[in-house]
Amino acid sequence: MRNERPVSPHVADAVRIIKQYIEQHPLERIPIPNLIAKVTIGKNLLHESFRQLEGKTIIRFQLEKRMEKASSLLEEGRLSVSQIACKCGYREQANFTSDFKKIFNLTPKEKVSQTLDSVYF
Repeated sequence: MRNERPVSPHVADAVRIIKQYIEQHPLERIPIPNLIAKVTIGKNLLHESFRQLEGKTIIRFQLEKRMEKASSLLEEGRLSVSQIACKCGYREQANFTSDFKKIFNLTPKEKVSQTLDSVYF
C-alpha cells in the first residue's frame, strides 16, 4: 500500500466543490478537464485527493450519480428506458444498460419490473 499524504484544507475544498457540482448536475457528462477548471489545483492532485477522500475515482462518482438519477427517472415511470438513456447522455442504450448494471447489478428493464412489482404487490 502506498503512503497517502494528508489532504490540505484547500485541496479538500476543491474536492468538495467538484463533488457538489457533480451532485447538482448528475445528468451532465462533464469531462475531467472541465471539472479541473472549476478549482485551482492540478489534475493529478485532484484525482489522488478525490480518491483518498471519497474512496472512489471522480469518474466512478460521476457514474454513480448519473445512474442514481436514471434510477429515479425509471421509478417515476414517465419516460422509456431509451429516453432516459438519451437524457443521461448515452447514444447507445446498450452502453447505458451496461453502466446501469455496473452500479445496481440489474438492468434498467429489471429495475422497471421491480418498481412495478412493488406498486402492485
